Amino acid sequence: MLYTTSLKFPFIFSATEGKTDIATNFESINQSIALILLTGKGEVFGNPDFGSNLKMYQFREVTAEVISRLSEDIVSNILAFESRVTLSTNDVEITQVLDTVKITITYILKNSNVVGNTEVMIPMPTPITI
Repeated sequence: MLYTTSLKFPFIFSATEGKTDIATNFESINQSIALILLTGKGEVFGNPDFGSNLKMYQFREVTAEVISRLSEDIVSNILAFESRVTLSTNDVEITQVLDTVKITITYILKNSNVVGNTEVMIPMPTPITI
């Protein structure tokens, strides 16, 4: 069913056990989704398409149009770089909490009916109006 492991982020090494901590199952997928969303396109050397355009939306007023575009961007980037899940824009809930935007993502593991979810908080300072 859940067939996934990855290195924990940030990389944690155990000197006493002599091994690297491993993220498994949903923790691995949730870390992957957060990494995709919080990495800007062009920030990863050798893979300029990896990441998302969420930084483009910072300092913008959070309107229905911005939420719609943000949802589409989130879904397309997760589907491009996280092959273990399926989701649609209906599975992304975006709410503004003070100066941050809370993104709640509900996904389904491919080839199963197992549902997982994760939350990512993105700083979205209120735009300055002059």
